[in-house]
Amino acid sequence: MLHIWQSLAPSSVIQTPDQDYTDFTKALIELNKHCLAHKIEIKHAIAIAQASGRIDHILGNLQTLYLAKQKQLLGYSTKLYMLSDDAISWLLFPGNHVIFIPEETRQYKKSWCSLVPIGESCMSVTTSGLKWNLDNAPLQFGELVSTSNAFDGSEEVKISCSNTVLWSMKVPNIL
Repeated sequence: MLHIWQSLAPSSVIQTPDQDYTDFTKALIELNKHCLAHKIEIKHAIAIAQASGRIDHILGNLQTLYLAKQKQLLGYSTKLYMLSDDAISWLLFPGNHVIFIPEETRQYKKSWCSLVPIGESCMSVTTSGLKWNLDNAPLQFGELVSTSNAFDGSEEVKISCSNTVLWSMKVPNIL
């Protein structure tokens, strides 16, 4: 990300009057245009966003996380993270994932994590490293969503999912 900021000219205002997209979505579209025009490849993009307050804004931010991959708002291999004052969230796409948990997070008694289906039901989720692991469990609204889970003290959490899920976790002293 440092390379992107170094390559940008002084700040400029870009008019994006289209009201079919949130400001977050429009920012990603403009970032992608800039990267394509300057042949810049980014591996990770971190958006700083508040995760409390207006539920419509929170849902809009989640929609943008989903659209980023579905509509390729960023490069195909760019991973998008949403960072708030005490948490980080990102989408896990179908497959196997290993998430390394910082020691401070593992030791913090009020740490939490969650797995929530996004865009569709998730037919199967299996985890290890959580206080309440899932074993081939389906996740869907109206049934099970894995909120307010916790870590079991392991250095890593392993997740296997059949469909896209939102992973969120508390990270003390992040900002």
